[in-house]
Amino acid sequence: MDLFRNKIRDKRVAILGPADYVNKELGDEHGQYIDSFDTVIRINSMIKLPSKELEKYYGTKFDILYSSFWLTGDKFLEN
Repeated sequence: MDLFRNKIRDKRVAILGPADYVNKELGDEHGQYIDSFDTVIRINSMIKLPSKELEKYYGTKFDILYSSFWLTGDKFLEN
């Protein structure tokens, strides 16, 4: 628990889930904004984007992954 606290205490933290509106409603500089945070937490399938083109919206950085692990095998890697 101390490792987690140290990763977020007094830091700018972005929490990012697989919301489709990000690449439809936000500017294509949004990925750089997400990556500028001290700590980026990604939820579920956000560890691997379906295409490199989406990185400009979702960024590439992540420090912590929270997952429900409801996807398995190849489906996890596809999403």
